[in-house]
Amino acid sequence: MLRHGLVIALASALGAVFAAGAAGSASDTTTCWAKDGGKLFQIVCPAPIKLVQTVTLQASRPAASRATAYALGSTGVAGSWRITINSVSFDAGAAIQAASARNAAPPAGMTDVMANVTITYTGFETGAGQGVAAALKAVGQSRNVGYSTVRNPCGPVIPNDLGPSGDLSTNQSFTGNVCYQVASADVPTLALYWDAGATKAPWWAVR
Repeated sequence: MLRHGLVIALASALGAVFAAGAAGSASDTTTCWAKDGGKLFQIVCPAPIKLVQTVTLQASRPAASRATAYALGSTGVAGSWRITINSVSFDAGAAIQAASARNAAPPAGMTDVMANVTITYTGFETGAGQGVAAALKAVGQSRNVGYSTVRNPCGPVIPNDLGPSGDLSTNQSFTGNVCYQVASADVPTLALYWDAGATKAPWWAVR
């Protein structure tokens, strides 16, 4: 009877140990369990080096913020792409409307801003230029919202549109335009940035 009670107690204790270990892993604590033969004993977990390195690497990347943005005309790297913002038209409404009768003038308080961009694919096989046009966004300090070519287009027809550039093979380049309809108040402080998944960098100055 005593032995049976000890077995039950030991099983309960081991269950609690594994639960504590699992909880420690989920909450990223510094308590871990190690096994030596048939015994478990408590150890201090290694520091979360991977997380620290990830944050450090993100912060140390070139043009990781608006303050350290690539200069206009210089080339930045985003994923498997080299991207150069060649020039920017801060009032492209006339050019957009001239490109097609389907393009309407921007509403009051909004402005069409068009950037000429050169992209070069550096990965394996092929890369979709349309993805670059979608990931390259604009933001100003007045509203502080991201403008995209998908949600904030200047119109259905963009002259020399970067979007339908198709698939590019390794080291192939394409130069085209991206256009954003932005709040006029955002134009003086506008900047471009790469927004793909959790990554919100690098940044490019547009002046």
